[in-house]
Amino acid sequence: MPDSVETYAGVWTPWWAGKSQTAKSMTVLPEAVDAATMQTAAGLDWEVGKKPVFVVGEHPNRVPGWNAIQRETDGAVFGMVRDGYHLFQNTEGFDALGFLLEEADLSFLTAGSLFEGAFCWALAKVGEFTVRGDGSKFEDYLLGHWGHDGKHAFTVAPTVVRVVCANTVSAALQGARSKIAIRHSFNMDERIVQARTALDIHRKYIEILKDVLDDLSRRPMTYKEVRKFTEDLLPVNPDVERPYRTESERAQILLLFAGSTTLDGVAPTAYRAYQCVAEYADHIKVVNTTKTATSEDRRALSIIEGTAASLKTSALRLLVKA
Repeated sequence: MPDSVETYAGVWTPWWAGKSQTAKSMTVLPEAVDAATMQTAAGLDWEVGKKPVFVVGEHPNRVPGWNAIQRETDGAVFGMVRDGYHLFQNTEGFDALGFLLEEADLSFLTAGSLFEGAFCWALAKVGEFTVRGDGSKFEDYLLGHWGHDGKHAFTVAPTVVRVVCANTVSAALQGARSKIAIRHSFNMDERIVQARTALDIHRKYIEILKDVLDDLSRRPMTYKEVRKFTEDLLPVNPDVERPYRTESERAQILLLFAGSTTLDGVAPTAYRAYQCVAEYADHIKVVNTTKTATSEDRRALSIIEGTAASLKTSALRLLVKA
């Protein structure tokens, strides 16, 4: 299963609930919780240690300079490291996220372990905003991700992705506009201060995004104007005699503008037009399973860095210029 979850706790019921072949525990929480509560609920209240490596057999011997990273609770081994490697514990991940936001009452939304405990994550809510004329909330989060395999740094990334599994961790990290990887070393406090700069950049981006979306919500658009917008957004290939696919994509966006049930109460504005493009690209456009990837994985990749992301970016640029 692509979820690759070992343990999970969070305020959202994950899509893999009841399907996962790897999850050992899943706890759905009624509300966001503090760091200590989340760490326990997600089954992350364990530590790792460095254990000396030996060669067994006819000539048993200690492998000089090498250690296994082992989970203290069950002996699971996650990786091999040199003597000087500085371990990073799960508690440090939660503490680091709290330090970045400088909020003692920081609320965590999800957390868990992946790939049998080799990797862990925690997701905290940074803030939320609404756009003029749309009661739906836009939320942004701060993701902390770390590995116990001796190869992966502690990474912090502002994101708008709801992280509940390995796929969504990957999507959040790939789609982050600003992120920083912090090596497991004794000067991590200094690097975490640098990470706060990345968070500040993200907050400024969110402020600009809200202003742009509010501006779009003030600009009425007629059905005729939206039709012209779809023609600019999805131009036809002059070499194609009858561009059925392009015409179908335009028509579906127009249908959403006229009557999308997810946009009830949202006025016919440039903001609604943008949301229709996003709804079509992210949820309605058909994405097929291939020999190498499931339709869910291909859709997620498209949303983060593929055709869906490109289409939404183009739509926003056209509407801002209009």
